[in-house]
Amino acid sequence: MHPKRIARIAAIQFLYRISLLQSDVKNLFQLEEFVDTHINNDDFYSGMSKSFFRKLISFISDLNSLDTYISGDIVSNLSSMPIVTNCILTSALAELIYGKADIPVIINEYIEITKQFTDYSTAKFVNAVLDRASKTCRKN
Repeated sequence: MHPKRIARIAAIQFLYRISLLQSDVKNLFQLEEFVDTHINNDDFYSGMSKSFFRKLISFISDLNSLDTYISGDIVSNLSSMPIVTNCILTSALAELIYGKADIPVIINEYIEITKQFTDYSTAKFVNAVLDRASKTCRKN
């Protein structure tokens, strides 16, 4: 698996963890505990780009408001959608806004990750949301 994809998965898993703990992505203690507990002790993460992971977390912590990039009807449903879908969208939007990779590459990466964690209909939903959001992400 590509080192950046592993970093994206780790970022989503970190978001999932802090969502369950009702913590903040800016909580450095939680981040370091996640790195020490999971990333440093799991062979899955051995090929991960740790610098890209940290960059993604930085992008996510800089993300102020999703409603600037997603239509209002979806934003109002973010709190009711499954946590993993919310985490995927948050990470993807942060990378779309602040990242340097081509937009189609970012969208494709998160669709593939979505397929690993959820089902086909959720992947279609994530694709639609990211496609719409990508039109405003790089303009702002």
